[in-house]
Amino acid sequence: RLRADTGLTPKTAKQAEPIFENSWMWVRAIEKDSGQTVGMGRVISDSGWCFLIADMATDPAHQRRGIGRAVLEELLSEILTSAPDNPYI
Repeated sequence: RLRADTGLTPKTAKQAEPIFENSWMWVRAIEKDSGQTVGMGRVISDSGWCFLIADMATDPAHQRRGIGRAVLEELLSEILTSAPDNPYI
């Protein structure tokens, strides 16, 4: 839903299944009251020096509240903490 709502190419459930086990890291921002995912992002990596931040999205109704920035900062923090020196991001 979030991909379609934000203009990213929608994917089927079958296409999305391997994302969780094959991504280096992924983050979801969840709205407290509804439990709905309102932001997301993930990292694809060779676990050596190259890290690609992908599939960043924030629900349009929740934009301009710092959700996207928080997702990005979480991803970057984990890369900089866990990766070897001088990662290519």
